[in-house]
Amino acid sequence: MRIDDAQRDIRQAFLGGFVGQLVSAVLWLVSAALGTWGDHRYAIGVLVFGGVGSSRSPFWDADCLAGLL
Repeated sequence: MRIDDAQRDIRQAFLGGFVGQLVSAVLWLVSAALGTWGDHRYAIGVLVFGGVGSSRSPFWDADCLAGLL
């Protein structure tokens, strides 16, 4: 496989990065709303746990979570 083919596959799989940017925007929006009108601790928690969940952490892997249930 050539590099440009691999890059094209990744862009198609991740929709050109659209989903990751959307998730990040929603997390920041929720955190800002909680920080403004709610409890600051929850606002920080959204960013911390949302950041862990949005990364490719094995903790959030579906197989790993299924094993915990």
